[in-house]
Amino acid sequence: MENHNTASLVQPENSLQRTINEETLWLSTDENGRTTVHLSSRSHPPSLNAIRLPSGVEEGPPNRTAWLPPNSADDSYRLGLVNLLVESGAKLGVADGVDVGIRGADNVWTAILQDDYRPLLNLLFGGDFKVSNEDFRVWELLNTASVHGHEEIVRFLIERGADVGVSCEHEWTPLHSASSHGHAEIVKLLLENGAEATIVEMTGAVVSVNVANGSGVTPLHMTSNQGHTELVQLLLDHGANVSAVDSRGWTALDLACYGGHIEIVRLLIDNGADLAGADENGCTPLHSAAENGQLEVVELLLARGADINAVDNDGHPPIRCASENGHWEVVRVLVEKGA
Repeated sequence: MENHNTASLVQPENSLQRTINEETLWLSTDENGRTTVHLSSRSHPPSLNAIRLPSGVEEGPPNRTAWLPPNSADDSYRLGLVNLLVESGAKLGVADGVDVGIRGADNVWTAILQDDYRPLLNLLFGGDFKVSNEDFRVWELLNTASVHGHEEIVRFLIERGADVGVSCEHEWTPLHSASSHGHAEIVKLLLENGAEATIVEMTGAVVSVNVANGSGVTPLHMTSNQGHTELVQLLLDHGANVSAVDSRGWTALDLACYGGHIEIVRLLIDNGADLAGADENGCTPLHSAAENGQLEVVELLLARGADINAVDNDGHPPIRCASENGHWEVVRVLVEKGA
């Protein structure tokens, strides 16, 4: 049910043409931060021919990017409105420093992530464009498409020269995004064309399969944490470093053990992961599995030779972690194995 503020902003036919000429209404928002432009597009799409933004209004509403509600109007109308916003200098980037990959549904990229993305991209970047990797919109769109699994948009941008290794200020790349969201085909696309060791070349750009973000997290950390077995195998096949540690000293094996992803644990061990590796607190993978009650993982680690009596920085062995958290089956197994 619409709130009263929404109802007061929605106008009948040609409301967009009428209200967009009034700066106060263009800038006003309802309690959800939606402007008249957004709300009008939800009712009867008017003709765009005579629409002009008021003089001096060069950007979208304060603290918001210019955005279009998904499925709010037909494709031709959405394209026309984006055109209007572009011609009027509307901001098409990140709002309030929030990552567009997270807030993708709240900005103009929502319109692009539809079947009509090609004309919209040509509009935003110019017809038959070759992307400039200095344009932050390239990272925004490539990253957002990687998050949401839009393989064709990723391919479309790569074909036009997008640097697949481009990152934001937090050193987050499209490979991180595709890996963390389990989009195997996009990861394959980003890693294709002749991987050598840890470097993959594509369209003249380079992307490292071991690229770490600002917290030291690599794609292998992400896929292991999320339980994406196929992607873990893919990254390992392309030379992912099983010994890479993040800012806490955690390896991919630690994350897989804590999450109970036994097939990934097995894969990582088979590819040389260190069972005795300790994080910043001195905890081993066995500590991680025991702490979170991952019985099958505990049994696998013990079968592969994990030290049952290894202690952390506080002198606690894995059995202490299991007992403190009430994982009595794990405690029983550890006792039976000699803890």
